Amino acid sequence: MSTNEKIHLVVEILSCRDLLAGDRTGLSDPYVKVKLGKKELHRTNHIMKTLNPVFDASSKSKFILDCQYQELVDAGGLELDIKDWDAGFRGNDRLGSVVIPPTDLLNPQEEKEYAITPPPGGTKYLKEQTDAGFVTISYRSAADNEVVCSPSKIFSGVFHKEEDTNGTKVLVDENAFPEDKDILIEIVSCRNLLAADKTGLSDPYVKVKVGTKDLHTTKHVLKSLNPAFSSDHNNALVLSNVRDMYLAGGLTFKVKDYDPGILGGNDELGAITVPSSTIYELNGEKEFHLSPPKGHGEDAGFITIRCRDATLGDKEDWKMRKSLIGKMVGKVDSHNNVAMPDDIMKCIDKEDKIFLLEIVSCRNLLASDKTGLSDPYVKIKYAGKTVHETKPIHRTVNPVFTKDTKNSYILDVPTMDLFQKQGLQLKVKDHDPLFSKNEGLGTVDVSADELYNFISEDSKEFKIDPPSGKSDDAGYLTLKCTILTESERDAHKRGLLSRLGIQAKSNSSSISSMPDGCDLTLLIEIVSCQNLPKADRNSSDPYVKVKMGSKDIHKTAVISKTCDPIYTIATGSLFIIHVNEKEFRENEVGLEFKVKDKDTVSKSDELGIVRVSGKALCDAAGERMPLPLDCADGSESLLNLRCRPATGYDLKFMEYAAQHKKDPNAGFLSVDKRLDILLKPKIRPSKTLLMKEKDHMEDNGIEKFRVRPNPDPARLAQTKWLSHDEIQSESLKPSAQWISIGSGDIGYVFVEVIGASGLPNLDKGLGSGKSDKTDAFCLLVCENCCAKTDIIDNCLNPRWLPWMQRAFRINLDHASSDLFLGIFDYDDGLSGDHDMIGRVPIELSGMVPNTEYLLTLPLHADSFSSERKSNGTITLRIRIEYSACRDVVLSSLKYPPPQPFINVKAKKDYKIIRKTMIGQTDYSAYSLSTLKLYIEELTSYLYVQYYLQDAVISLLFWRGQVPFLFGIKIPLHSAIAFYMAITMAENPYLAFSYFWLANAWLLLAIQTWRNNLPNVWFKTKSFSQIFRMLVLNMPLTSAEAIPANYRESEAVAYQEAMDVRIAKAGADAVKRNEEYMRLQAEHNEEMAALQGQEADTDISTQSSSISIDPLKKVLYPIQQLLASLCTVFRFARNVYLWDEPFFAFFYTLASFVIGLVFLVIPWGFFIRWVGRIVAWGIFGPHMKLVDIFYYSKLPSQTKEDVSKQIAQDLNTQRLRAKEVAQIAFEQTEDAQKLKAMKELLFGSWVVKIPVINTERFRDFPLFSSSATLYDKSLDDDLKIVKLGGQKLVGTMIPQLKEFDDKKRAITPLNKDKDI
Repeated sequence: MSTNEKIHLVVEILSCRDLLAGDRTGLSDPYVKVKLGKKELHRTNHIMKTLNPVFDASSKSKFILDCQYQELVDAGGLELDIKDWDAGFRGNDRLGSVVIPPTDLLNPQEEKEYAITPPPGGTKYLKEQTDAGFVTISYRSAADNEVVCSPSKIFSGVFHKEEDTNGTKVLVDENAFPEDKDILIEIVSCRNLLAADKTGLSDPYVKVKVGTKDLHTTKHVLKSLNPAFSSDHNNALVLSNVRDMYLAGGLTFKVKDYDPGILGGNDELGAITVPSSTIYELNGEKEFHLSPPKGHGEDAGFITIRCRDATLGDKEDWKMRKSLIGKMVGKVDSHNNVAMPDDIMKCIDKEDKIFLLEIVSCRNLLASDKTGLSDPYVKIKYAGKTVHETKPIHRTVNPVFTKDTKNSYILDVPTMDLFQKQGLQLKVKDHDPLFSKNEGLGTVDVSADELYNFISEDSKEFKIDPPSGKSDDAGYLTLKCTILTESERDAHKRGLLSRLGIQAKSNSSSISSMPDGCDLTLLIEIVSCQNLPKADRNSSDPYVKVKMGSKDIHKTAVISKTCDPIYTIATGSLFIIHVNEKEFRENEVGLEFKVKDKDTVSKSDELGIVRVSGKALCDAAGERMPLPLDCADGSESLLNLRCRPATGYDLKFMEYAAQHKKDPNAGFLSVDKRLDILLKPKIRPSKTLLMKEKDHMEDNGIEKFRVRPNPDPARLAQTKWLSHDEIQSESLKPSAQWISIGSGDIGYVFVEVIGASGLPNLDKGLGSGKSDKTDAFCLLVCENCCAKTDIIDNCLNPRWLPWMQRAFRINLDHASSDLFLGIFDYDDGLSGDHDMIGRVPIELSGMVPNTEYLLTLPLHADSFSSERKSNGTITLRIRIEYSACRDVVLSSLKYPPPQPFINVKAKKDYKIIRKTMIGQTDYSAYSLSTLKLYIEELTSYLYVQYYLQDAVISLLFWRGQVPFLFGIKIPLHSAIAFYMAITMAENPYLAFSYFWLANAWLLLAIQTWRNNLPNVWFKTKSFSQIFRMLVLNMPLTSAEAIPANYRESEAVAYQEAMDVRIAKAGADAVKRNEEYMRLQAEHNEEMAALQGQEADTDISTQSSSISIDPLKKVLYPIQQLLASLCTVFRFARNVYLWDEPFFAFFYTLASFVIGLVFLVIPWGFFIRWVGRIVAWGIFGPHMKLVDIFYYSKLPSQTKEDVSKQIAQDLNTQRLRAKEVAQIAFEQTEDAQKLKAMKELLFGSWVVKIPVINTERFRDFPLFSSSATLYDKSLDDDLKIVKLGGQKLVGTMIPQLKEFDDKKRAITPLNKDKDI
């Protein structure tokens, strides 16, 4: 080919395979750049997260090569440079290159694969690679009519035959585009966004782009991480040109935080490019995972969009929405058409810009002082608010402003907002340091259109309008405007903050929190030390100092008198470092950790040192790293660390922790607000001042009562005074608002506190007179959450009405969890603690879903004494719903079961939570009366003999036991017992199997007996119901509605008969015992008379002593033993009586399985052959030969061998003990760190909440209770405020576990294991 001949080819990059990994995830975001010598000819779009990209028209795979052949020869061929795309400061990493020889391009190829040459040194994450993958391309001769449109024309929808400025043609393949249509796109919502503000929230809005062009911008939603967008937020757009979208490779949705303030930029919270085909084919909603901005880990939340074909009405609506700004500033004619200025109309399709405004100078200003000069400064106002102000320059009318005078300001607002606010206003003023007002020297109004059309880095002089009342020439102001990229904005903000003397704070949504040159933020935790040397006599006082290079960057607190310190958030275990990743990785000594012993008198001794490489810290992902310390005395000491990249939540948490150290009352991430809502309910204001106010009156002969603490806000006049019947009627209406608490994910418990009746007056004698009564409020405790109702003052029969705080939705974590409820008399800070009225534990495991219970339960202040008295009743409306039935059943198998704790800040709250759990009296302390109660409880279990006696008589005499046809009961249990007895008599080996089968049979019989009792509130879930939940994952069949007082007379008669029988049997036992004691006393007298005749030869002095507490050392351990024994008996009782139905189910199922397995084992054959093998193998005459040829020839062990064997056994035991001790130490670490974290977030007063209820008494609903079937569709109308619980998830910096209703558990940004 002649060197002057032209090359005119269509080149298409088809695909790559087996590329190198350019990201930490092991993937890349590859694109291909085509170069001819040093000239770039073409660049494809990047394809996210793949090592095997396939390029098509949407990724700009084709281009036209139009050059001289000699150019190819001189350049050495056509070069394809494969790169990994990176957002932010970091450059795009090379993945390899291919050079296509000029001769190859002479022969058209439909598809040809070239090996990629790896970059020198490999990639950042894969060093020195010899294989970089392959790229496949095609090239063919281009037809004369194959032309392109320039980039400036692509997005206007105009397609011409023309070349761009470089003379390069870009191919438009008409076959690559589907049929054109209008698509309605709606931004529905976002969730789990990054927090950009100090409040832990953001003001998010969404920007939609096609290529580099802004298509649409929504309005921002204030203070939310889970915004829902509606038509009020301008959330919909109509895409009318599908071709544009395919050329750009899809639509880009950017979620940003709106910030109009000083130094504020609209920080990016995340982005996603949705492929063109997905937008085109989507008909409905779809959620997409947002890619985080640089430096924010891997989780930036989710965005949900909805797409469908647009109708004519949609397009009209879209046009009207685009006219929204015009409605604000334009005029509406008689036909409701909007007349908008041209510049406002233009702004709808304008791209957002970031402006750096610099006030350069002023000249010929007005003279404000007597000297004929002024002290001018410039104030910038946006939307009527001052957003920036320069420093004054003294004694001049021609000031020149520099960086030292704060002359620059970054304006980063949506273009639509800029045009709506009509630009900026600059006010020139004269500074007066005394008390007089700063005098205005004039103003400059810069319109939005002028500002938007500024040429970057250009300066423009504006004429200053004189202040009112002055007609003189006010001079001129020179303004410079530079258009910034996001990275340039961040760099400028850092420099500006530094000049202002402000230290950049950690910000979860902005890279500006990093120092210059840094691109990686690491969170490091000093976990603990082990086996440190003893610097003092018996221990050390260790602390850890951390150095980076020669600079000290962190120091923990001192932990006294220990060689195994555990560091927590309270002792400075956590710290943040910002590094340049590339440089830090190459550093062999990234950080140096010195463990020292604190000595107040002399210099602190060094206990050990360890140096950790930068690479090890960069590669760490939060796992526990035990590092051996270099100790002077050679001790085998360890320093345990954790490290991982810091998330936005981590940065914000560390900022709060530092603030909390200075101010312990500082709130954090709305935690204080949650606690205030839950634990600081409403009470009628200034109660002591309202004593003179009447609480009741008469209206037309009807007594009415003042509604407390407040009437319905929506019906103030109608609900200020209500009669008794009206209050009762109102209390039964649905609640206006629900508060969602708890951290579980297996189901919900909906609880409404309706009212209480017959409460004792605990304020008698207090206050001003007889009118002062109990001020009642209710406390609910379940798992790791608690909440209070509002306070009803001066009332012994309080009713909580629908508009009050009374309704709670509890998220359950364990199937056997109970709800504990306490009623207290409120006392303010001057009156002491809140007085307990009563409590009641409510069993949730026996409740049936889709059933609404209206329960009336007795209240008792004591939880243990058999002489406890009722202090009134409480009425609740309660129901339970399960998310997944199988998960509910399996949750009872968690071992160990989750142990929840509740932390509170106030000691008063701690006391009432503890009393709600254990009652008024703490029976864990030593007391003779407590010991007597435990003995009494153990004795009470003997009453089971009367129930067993009935069962045995029914079994032996074949009485009816199981209902059959027509109400006839058949002796089924007797038949089963008879069959087992006769078969076991013939085959004794069946005893193993029959023992377990009889156990399962007993459990089923007890369940049947219990569910057939007259009292319907004794019923529990059956074995078949739980089996259905486990195997079929299907809900329980709804229980029948239970009317009030159902079968009351039968239940009362049955219970009275049993009580009489037990009392009679007890009286008989007492008489027999008295007779036995009388006879025993007579016998002892006779024996003493006979023994008195023996000689007394002991003449020594008898010692005697008096003990201050002679019984406690003996009796308190016995009390603790009896307490443990009672707990075991209570749990066994609850299982056998099906009070714990899920445990009873698995025990029954296990008994069945074991019994059936034992049933098929041929025990007779097994025992017979084991016996034969033992008899013939061990006791036979052949053992003589074993002795001659083997045993007698074994060498006898010397003392050294015995000692060696003993030492080996002891060493094995020591190693096992070390393993157990290490596991225990790590568990102690987790517990102490969790405790410190919860104390920081929630408070230092901690209450342990039992998951499994092992109380002595079980309180059942009264007969006035009822149950009705519930329509779940009513849940759609519930207004729920989600506050959550106190469950923390993750290591290092755990986060609150959050939930939503559709997708239950939402793990936080830090997806580590659950502590």
